[in-house]
Amino acid sequence: MVHETRPELHHPPAPHHENAAWKGFVEGGVASMVAGVATHPLDLLKVRMQLMGEGSAKAAAGAAGATGAPGGALRVAAEVVKESGVKGLFTGVTATMMRQILYSATRMGIYDILKHKMEEQPHMAPGGLPMYKKIGAGLVSGAIGAAVGNPADMAMVRMQADGRLPLEQRRNYKGAVDAILRIQREEGATALWRGCGPTVYRAMAVTAGQLATYDQAKESLVAGGYMKEGLGAHTMAAFTAAIFASLASNPFDVVKNAPHEHAQAGGRGAGALFRPNGLCREDY
Repeated sequence: MVHETRPELHHPPAPHHENAAWKGFVEGGVASMVAGVATHPLDLLKVRMQLMGEGSAKAAAGAAGATGAPGGALRVAAEVVKESGVKGLFTGVTATMMRQILYSATRMGIYDILKHKMEEQPHMAPGGLPMYKKIGAGLVSGAIGAAVGNPADMAMVRMQADGRLPLEQRRNYKGAVDAILRIQREEGATALWRGCGPTVYRAMAVTAGQLATYDQAKESLVAGGYMKEGLGAHTMAAFTAAIFASLASNPFDVVKNAPHEHAQAGGRGAGALFRPNGLCREDY
């Protein structure tokens, strides 16, 4: 009797895929939220520096309270701390947390679902899922995640960029929820999806460059005998994915964030490039 029951007790194959979808959303959202909070000051500096681009001359000649000519990250950080204290580096962090819950949890969960569905296909090759299919899953999941998270993304960018505006033009949102409610009340519900064109394009590039590259790099390291399955392989794959995701997303970040500045200056802005698709407007 003992020998008959033990194999059954230690044989748990089926529940894995059912839990995988649920775990993908939850684990992806929690991990991304923690990472988003930890890197928020760097992201804030990146947004400020990108918005300084071609409009730096106008900003320097603008009203008091706007950030002046562009400089390095340390200079921008010093200006933020001088103006708002250390807490200024975490301006918009509540929107970052909300964005990670909506955007990252959605894209990572959907990516896992699509990947598992493709891996379960009967004609699947023994070498694993081809890279182009992983990229396809990343493009689809990134687009869906960006559409879901666009309101929080808009709130985050507005709150991060608020310090660059003249004092009389600053919105002074109290938090992510306040920002979203005020946008809906003052500009209409559809305003929450302004700028979603560049956001969707960026998310597609990031997710394909990040998740697909991570999976492929980890599989190559283990299958090639360079590293064993474990923390080392996961870390190296994560570094590789981060580089590819950063390179793929930076041009889209500039296009996505630039309309903030041009709208305030009365210009048409880079967002006009995306007007034909009807997905976004000229500003956040």
